[in-house]
Amino acid sequence: MKVQDVMRAHPGLVHELKRYSFESAVRLLGSLLTMPQCHANTIRLEALVHLGCVACSGKREADRKMVVRCAGRHLADSPLGPMEDPVEDVFIGNVATHVGNFRVFRGIQESGDFWLESALRQFGLARVPLSVQTIFKSVTALLALSELAVSRLGYA
Repeated sequence: MKVQDVMRAHPGLVHELKRYSFESAVRLLGSLLTMPQCHANTIRLEALVHLGCVACSGKREADRKMVVRCAGRHLADSPLGPMEDPVEDVFIGNVATHVGNFRVFRGIQESGDFWLESALRQFGLARVPLSVQTIFKSVTALLALSELAVSRLGYA
């Protein structure tokens, strides 16, 4: 489902999000994706974060009441709900590279950590062009951020 489709399905939510600042709302909404107890609601939460990125343009600071209104009232019976499955898989995965291991939030993508690790394995080869090495440094920085978030949240 495209963001435009979700916006059309939830005009009240879009109106609500317009009141809040981008920085405070998206940071707060995105943090919900790091909570294992919210894992079963990943599709709706990802949609909410995307809507926040598109719609938030106000001055209000996002708070817990805003999350309850947006996630609870507006998305409780969303057409996105039936797309969600019960949690069947692990919440945190591991990506091993030639520079170390990094824990990542798996989301709902099956074996995403495995496929990322497989793709990154090529970067450990001896004859990798400089442009590819630059890309790997950027990817490693993102992986380091993920590892830091997992560590700070105290997840194993």
